[in-house]
Amino acid sequence: MDKLLWLRYRTVISLLATMGWMVFIFYLSTPSAALIVKKFSFLKQVFGDSVQYPAHFFLYFVLFQLAKGVFIHQEQGNKMRQVGLITTLIFTCFYGVMDEFYQSTVPFRSFQLRDILVDCLAAFSGFIIELKAQKG
Repeated sequence: MDKLLWLRYRTVISLLATMGWMVFIFYLSTPSAALIVKKFSFLKQVFGDSVQYPAHFFLYFVLFQLAKGVFIHQEQGNKMRQVGLITTLIFTCFYGVMDEFYQSTVPFRSFQLRDILVDCLAAFSGFIIELKAQKG
């Protein structure tokens, strides 16, 4: 298979996976928090009452990893990979902010700055891990 064609396929697959994960995050933002905890009650057993923040961290860490496949390609030079990483970081944080604004319009949900901070911390963790992997 042609290398350029493979890159296009890989980008499209990464884009679809990223969009699917974004839809999943959006779905989790729509019902009340109590309904989410009921649906995923096993998480409450693992994390206790503070299930919200580990869940946010996990969701946005995975979003960063998936979005990385859209913005970064192995064939790019080091400088372009760093630009792609920064773009992925900004994209993930922006989606977290937009998700919180959306939640402020949903009954039984509210805008919480702490959620945005956890979302961005998850994205930043993925960013640091990727930077270390590039140097190593």
